[in-house]
Amino acid sequence: MMYRFAPALGAIGLLMLAGCGGSSHSSSTRVPVPATTPAITATTAKPKHPTAHGQTVAVAKPHSVSSGPPTAPGGLRATTGFGMYELCSGSCSGSIPASLRRTVRTPASCAPRSSGPVTPQPSTALHVTSFIGSAWDGGRVTWNVSGYRGAILIRGGQIGGSGALGFGEGHTPYDELQLQTGSGGPPWMSFTRVKSPGCYFYQVDGTSFSETIVFKAM
Repeated sequence: MMYRFAPALGAIGLLMLAGCGGSSHSSSTRVPVPATTPAITATTAKPKHPTAHGQTVAVAKPHSVSSGPPTAPGGLRATTGFGMYELCSGSCSGSIPASLRRTVRTPASCAPRSSGPVTPQPSTALHVTSFIGSAWDGGRVTWNVSGYRGAILIRGGQIGGSGALGFGEGHTPYDELQLQTGSGGPPWMSFTRVKSPGCYFYQVDGTSFSETIVFKAM
């Protein structure tokens, strides 16, 4: 498997401390959400049952909630956990909690956003180049964190199109970037992958926030 940026990413691997974050500023929107997400999201009334006194009561049944990751879109590889991130491979175990799998919200436009706790650099314009032997172009992105500790799930897609958004340095990228914060250490360095230029977005979910970051791939 060959790609153009392998030497650069390999070198920074020596500096990586698994599960560490930094701080920065970006174009994004922060939407506060509860610290925990209930496993039961809705109930459906069932036929009423008689009681001993001749009255009736409604019996509610919860909707099922998927606890596993969805099928990877657009020919991407499915992410299996924190260890899919190259600089965490072999030293990280586990995966993000199911409560972070909130509905992905595609923005209506390519307008820039305000700051949030997790920010990419570059934040609004990503210059991508080809990877040898891959149909997916890519650009290097550094992720920083300020004022948050916990698991992070980063997904995304194209705005105004059906293009998929991937991550990593492989011939076939993976569909999610799963990260775990820690105390101190360098920020996360990765690659964002697309098949064509255009307007794209990241949705970044943590246990206490959900934010959308819009950028152009050029």
